[in-house]
Amino acid sequence: MAESQRTAIGIIGAGRVGIGLAHVVASHGHRVLLYTSLEDRAAELRSTRHATQIVPELASLHAGVEVTTDPAALPAACTLLFVTTSRDFFPSVFERIAPELDGAHQVVHAIHTLDGTGLRRVSQRLISLSAIRQVGVMAGPAHVADMLAGRPNAVVVGSAYPRVVAAVRAVFASRSILVESTADIEGVEYAAALSQVTTLLAGMCDGLGLGEAAHSILVTRGFAEAMRVGQAFGASPATFSGLAGLGRTIDSVRRIEPNYALGQIVGRTGSSSASESFSDALGPEVAAAVVKAAALRGISVPMTQAVHDALSGATPVRDAVQRLLEGDR
Repeated sequence: MAESQRTAIGIIGAGRVGIGLAHVVASHGHRVLLYTSLEDRAAELRSTRHATQIVPELASLHAGVEVTTDPAALPAACTLLFVTTSRDFFPSVFERIAPELDGAHQVVHAIHTLDGTGLRRVSQRLISLSAIRQVGVMAGPAHVADMLAGRPNAVVVGSAYPRVVAAVRAVFASRSILVESTADIEGVEYAAALSQVTTLLAGMCDGLGLGEAAHSILVTRGFAEAMRVGQAFGASPATFSGLAGLGRTIDSVRRIEPNYALGQIVGRTGSSSASESFSDALGPEVAAAVVKAAALRGISVPMTQAVHDALSGATPVRDAVQRLLEGDR
């Protein structure tokens, strides 16, 4: 299909973020094609127009949203696609769609993790799996409940392609959604992923009951360490001070999101077994990848090392966190 005929906005993944985003974008006057590989999820959304267990605050999915399980449907109908799947579903889902993508497609993801000792970013994986080049990442303190209620939200879009940023701005056009942008896609991806480790550490501190000063010390040092790691892998340190880094960290702690909640439990109980119940908390796997990558590159990461040691059981959580508060780091 010619690019001019691709008029719909594609959303890959019918989880909480995907469903919420589809509804909001459709409410802005766009035709939306929502893809899920789960037949039962698709059937529920088609028949009832809502998914109570996933997005309870959404009474009825906008009529402008069409649900599909056909992986070829999105590339044929859409130029701009958002990837909102979890990191577990990402490889299998995207691989079904990738063969149909071409250089005209624009793909923006919201998967904030890093892979392997090279800390490979999701945008790099998207490019390696398909013919696309116009990629972007979206991060920041944006939340489904707030978007649906019309309360203020903000995201930063990282992309080297101005057309990608312009396309995202066009579909999000709303007084309640602030869209910032940067060409530093590396910075947004690293900031969004690494901020989860700092959030985990803040949760551990608070779970241990170490107080407000300790919380501030650890968040400040964790933030500085994240900037050093990101810079070593080509990111601009300035990006970490924006919505993807500092903004995301503050928001995650305030809202007690999965990484912070997991950290609290680990700090309070001294056990990392709760990790299995927090599949949305990507901080543990990011910390493990950073520790390995830092060792190979000779980067000092005491904050991340402490988080990893506490979660792996190598060091009692209280000892791991307390050492970070003793002396200069």
